[in-house]
Amino acid sequence: MTVQNRGTSAVPPGSVTRLTVGDTTLNHATGGIAAGASTTVAVDGEWTATNGGATLSCIFATGYS
Repeated sequence: MTVQNRGTSAVPPGSVTRLTVGDTTLNHATGGIAAGASTTVAVDGEWTATNGGATLSCIFATGYS
């Protein structure tokens, strides 16, 4: 997926992109992203499809451990 840093400061390498699908959360380490820049992040993992669809939400977190 494409992640865009909409902030005014760069985010450091080692930040985390977190994709939530229904009750499943997938985390993936992300390299640094300059302010205003975008990058492609391949989030590994799987979830099970549900009848009626599921909501996908994505956040980009720094300082995650």
